[in-house]
Amino acid sequence: MIEVLFWKRFWRYLTLAKLISLLELRALWMSRLGSLIDKFEGTLPYKTRKSMIRQPLGLENNVRGRPELQKQLAGMTDRNVTDGRDVLVVNCWFLGETESQQMWNEYVGSSEGVALRSTLKRLDQKHTGKAGIYYYREGQVRGFLRA
Repeated sequence: MIEVLFWKRFWRYLTLAKLISLLELRALWMSRLGSLIDKFEGTLPYKTRKSMIRQPLGLENNVRGRPELQKQLAGMTDRNVTDGRDVLVVNCWFLGETESQQMWNEYVGSSEGVALRSTLKRLDQKHTGKAGIYYYREGQVRGFLRA
C-alpha cells in the first residue's frame, strides 16, 4: 500500500510570477507554517495528539515529586506543535488524480498560472535532497515515506 503513494499524482499550483521565480532560482518557495491562512495546517489530528500524549517518554521517573516539571512534560506535545508553526517551513502540494478547481482558486486566483504535476518518486529523482511525506493512519503518525 505504501509503495502506491510513490506513484500517486501530486499537484502544485503556481502563479506565473512564482513559476518564473522557480525557474530562475531553481528552488521551491518555502513558507513558514505559521504564516499560512489555514490555522489548522500542520496541527495534529485529535487521535494522533492523544496517542502522543499517552506514549511514555521514559522521563516520568525523573520528574516524580516535581509538579512544575510534570506540568511541563504534560504540555510538551502541544508546545511542540505550537512552537513548530514558528520554525517549520513547508511547500504545499495537492494529492489527487485530477486537477482541482478549488486549488486553482486558492493558489492562483484570477491571475495567470500553471499546475505542476508529479509523483513523490519523480520529485525525489529531481532533488539532491530526499522528497517525502508524513502519512497518517488510524489517528497516528506511522512514518516518513521516502522514495
